[in-house]
Amino acid sequence: MKNIYIIGTGGFAAELTEYILDNNKQGNVLSIAGYFDIDDKNHKIYKFEAPFLGKEKEYDFPKESILYLAIGDNSIRKHIIDYFKDKDVVFENFIHHSCLIASSAKLGTGNILCPHIIIGPNTILGDYNLLNYKTAIPHDCHLGNQNVFSPNVNITGYTTIGSNNFFGISSSALPDIHIGNNNKIQAGVTVDKKITNDNIVFTMNKIKTMVLYHGK
Repeated sequence: MKNIYIIGTGGFAAELTEYILDNNKQGNVLSIAGYFDIDDKNHKIYKFEAPFLGKEKEYDFPKESILYLAIGDNSIRKHIIDYFKDKDVVFENFIHHSCLIASSAKLGTGNILCPHIIIGPNTILGDYNLLNYKTAIPHDCHLGNQNVFSPNVNITGYTTIGSNNFFGISSSALPDIHIGNNNKIQAGVTVDKKITNDNIVFTMNKIKTMVLYHGK
């Protein structure tokens, strides 16, 4: 049995907790040692069994502690990841037992793979990506770091995605598309052309035409 710590106490932390408990039924047992957040409000709402341990920056972690990042906001995620880069802790991958991952796929560290994820052959997934349930990243795709995928995102083959992107629920990309860094893809949008960096991608007036807003 391994002890792990969860950073975050919101809705996604509650979901991740359930995924961990479900995995434990399969025999790969993780014990949640505690949760971290700016306050204990959500910890009380979700009635987590493991204790609230305060702010992660104020906690004296045992050497090589295993951490899971259960926060969906990219700016907060990046701040936490950067803080722990020179600390003696480990962000491990969490992979739900229902995921289907090709033997030739390569995964970095600190990724969270929720139920029913598909990772195809020759696909490369970087570090600290959050893939919510029923996301598909098929063959020959290349993803960078710290991307957040909402539920039911479907990327198609030969797609390249940079880092720090957010994909809204049920968004998708056509084959052989390049998506840069720091983009926000609206729910339901199909990306059908190259996206550079720092764009908001959306549709207008229910017309299925992709529109870019450049700038933050």
